[in-house]
Amino acid sequence: MHFSVSYQQVWKERIVYLLIFSLCMVISSQFRNPYNIDTRGENQMMEQLKSDNAINEEKPPILGSWKKIYFAVLLNVIVLIILFYFFSEAFK
Repeated sequence: MHFSVSYQQVWKERIVYLLIFSLCMVISSQFRNPYNIDTRGENQMMEQLKSDNAINEEKPPILGSWKKIYFAVLLNVIVLIILFYFFSEAFK
């Protein structure tokens, strides 16, 4: 007996099985403590870490704030995209 199954169908089934398996693993991991760690006092520890990070947060060496640096990087990317577009149109 010979079954005619395309490779595309086989790969689609494998991808569906993989997605279902991944979803089941993510859902099951949400309901268990994998390392049996005592989580009492976790909130106190998180508050301590937040206060330590607030104290140790450094300012960037240029432009004064991280928002300005992110804006400058984004602006740089936009300008490069526009320049490359014009260069590609000019040398077609």
